[in-house]
Amino acid sequence: MKETYTLVYAPEKSESQFSHQVYEVETHPNDSDKLFNNGRHVGFISNCLNRENALRAFRFDRIVSLARN
Repeated sequence: MKETYTLVYAPEKSESQFSHQVYEVETHPNDSDKLFNNGRHVGFISNCLNRENALRAFRFDRIVSLARN
């Protein structure tokens, strides 16, 4: 079975109005595609298994916790 990670994230804005959201991602941030802003590495991009395998971008400064399943 492939290793997955549970990520608790605090988005700047949320349609659901919840302060934190939980995602199950399939790759560790070190192994994921990088997210850049003005040439700076500010996060990563990964598929979210509990969101119909949709791609999501996560900023490092908004990650509350990351745990291996």
